[in-house]
Amino acid sequence: MKDMRKWEDMPTEFLINIFGRVPLESRLLDIPLVCKPWLQALRNPLCWQKLDFPASVPFFSKLRSSYEYSRNPLGIKLIPLIFNLSQRCATSLWLPEYCSRNELLHVPEECPGLKKLVLPAYLCRVHPDIISSLVVKLKNLEFLGIGSTRSDWIVEIFKLIGVHLPNLSSLWVTSRNIDDDVALAIVALPKLKHLYMNEAELSKENLLLIMRSCKELVSLYVLDCTGFDEEILKLSSSIQNFCCDGSTSYDESNCYMDIYDGDDSDYDEDESDDDGYDSDD
Repeated sequence: MKDMRKWEDMPTEFLINIFGRVPLESRLLDIPLVCKPWLQALRNPLCWQKLDFPASVPFFSKLRSSYEYSRNPLGIKLIPLIFNLSQRCATSLWLPEYCSRNELLHVPEECPGLKKLVLPAYLCRVHPDIISSLVVKLKNLEFLGIGSTRSDWIVEIFKLIGVHLPNLSSLWVTSRNIDDDVALAIVALPKLKHLYMNEAELSKENLLLIMRSCKELVSLYVLDCTGFDEEILKLSSSIQNFCCDGSTSYDESNCYMDIYDGDDSDYDEDESDDDGYDSDD
């Protein structure tokens, strides 16, 4: 028992390596309360390279409760706070729907070395112009996740990717319809190695076009899609990781329902600028 070391005596470099892997919620609410050495290690920006923001309401309730005596509750300006902790060292960013326009505008400045960026469909719908500028400015991106109901906008984004993101090898598309134009735009990105298009309407012809044209594909996930069935597995031998679980042909999809049934006008942009940044508009 005398030879047992205490957790707080663990070398700082080990703590930093571990803390950078735990969920953002734990880094904010749990680790700082353990001991002073852990809190000191947590202040290293390398602990904040991976920024996957939680979207759940319980998280914010817990956050506000933990800092109820603070003069500036963290739940109000969470994104600028985390950006400040990362000190421009972030390499992975998964933004939540509550990200404001001003916060989105500051992403290239606060996270210039991003390799992975995931944007929820809501942000793509209400801030399409900013998303386009992010693609142009974040030239180190290797993984991009975007979503929209507008095929024409997705096609334009893919064109920008082809010009400005030479290192991009992974693409996650959340769209209810991968039509002919979107499929052709994907084919124009021949360096893709990992492609995810789950829960989409995707014809067998367009899927085959993508499979045959993107020669470097290692992973292709088309889960719960409509337009083809698992017979497509017979044609996927050239792709190392192929998964189409839950996908059905058009004839078998009588219960299919659109994820989003409306236009962009159904969503009101949050006009509040109380996000820690001065308005750039």
